[in-house]
Amino acid sequence: MPTKEKVREIEKQKEIGVKASKRPDIPAAPTYEPPSQNCYINREISWLAFNERVLLEAADNTVPLLERLKFLMIYQSNLEEFFRVRVGILTHRALLMPNKRDALSGWLPDEQIENVLNGVREQQGLVESIWKVLRAELKDHGIDVLDFKKISKVDELMSKKLFGDIKNLLFPQIIDISQPLPFLWGEESYVVAFLGRGPEQKLAIIPLDRIPPYLTFEIDGCQKIVLTPQLIRHFLPLLLKKEVITQSAVIKVTRNGDVFLEKATNTNDDLRQKMESML
Repeated sequence: MPTKEKVREIEKQKEIGVKASKRPDIPAAPTYEPPSQNCYINREISWLAFNERVLLEAADNTVPLLERLKFLMIYQSNLEEFFRVRVGILTHRALLMPNKRDALSGWLPDEQIENVLNGVREQQGLVESIWKVLRAELKDHGIDVLDFKKISKVDELMSKKLFGDIKNLLFPQIIDISQPLPFLWGEESYVVAFLGRGPEQKLAIIPLDRIPPYLTFEIDGCQKIVLTPQLIRHFLPLLLKKEVITQSAVIKVTRNGDVFLEKATNTNDDLRQKMESML
């Protein structure tokens, strides 16, 4: 016959067993799974979306007209800086690390550049439509930004006079099409034109650094704004009289601003030599 101590020990073990059986199941620790790459937007594409929101301010009719013009200018200024810096970095990565994918989007450097260019092309259609609307509204307020594709005879004559005033400040550089392109300064605008056809074709390059960005004249109380790059392009035959102009365009050079220098070991090192070695 079990003693009282033995009975108490058996009952104690049963009580522990009952409590243990009532303890709830502890769920297993969740397994961490990294989020899908589709959860993230590429940094450059996200920035383009931000700049597009700036552009849409220029399309907002509730914003004063001149403020809308400012937003259009801010959009363009932002875009130029974006190409100088962010696209400049991507260009370096495409050269130095072509197979390294972006950690979030999974795109290669070349793929990022291609998607950026596609996004900018899509935005340019919106830019053109907004600028067209703004020009029409400016004209309603007595400010006419001339469009040389739809210019009246009177405006043509006045513009020709303005061109004559600045003609002596223009210095075309004509090179054979097979020659290397001369150095073009960053942030500067140029009028370029192809002259002739075939193997004898030449290229004319006209710097605009000495020319004001626009000129004005007034007719019947309406202020006419003449954008000088378009003015010079329109009257190229008067500047290049002996040449056959086959194509022309206004360009602006945006250079890579992602410049990096190794820390100089000698304080007397020539900065010019370092820059030449990079180029």
